[in-house]
Amino acid sequence: GVIRGYRADIGQMDAGLVCAFLLVTLIRTPSIGILDQLARYPEVRRVSSVSGQLDLIVEVEVPSIDRLNTVRDLIATLGGVEDLTTAIVLRRDIERAVG
Repeated sequence: GVIRGYRADIGQMDAGLVCAFLLVTLIRTPSIGILDQLARYPEVRRVSSVSGQLDLIVEVEVPSIDRLNTVRDLIATLGGVEDLTTAIVLRRDIERAVG
């Protein structure tokens, strides 16, 4: 698919690490238990509930595109998930240190 074409760019960002945002739409909100399920995946770094068309933005860090696809598929099939879009981070243009 389309994702494979990004492999070269990702390697330049951070060797051995793929970062992505999973943009999740839920069947209904709040979806009881979905946060507990997401928390079980060590690849999930941050989950934000947001306003608008999306319901959750799930930030993941994985060692490979293959693992990203696996985690994405697992999350997409969770009960309560209506739609999921994957946005791979190609590079970080502005990043401020926290603190």
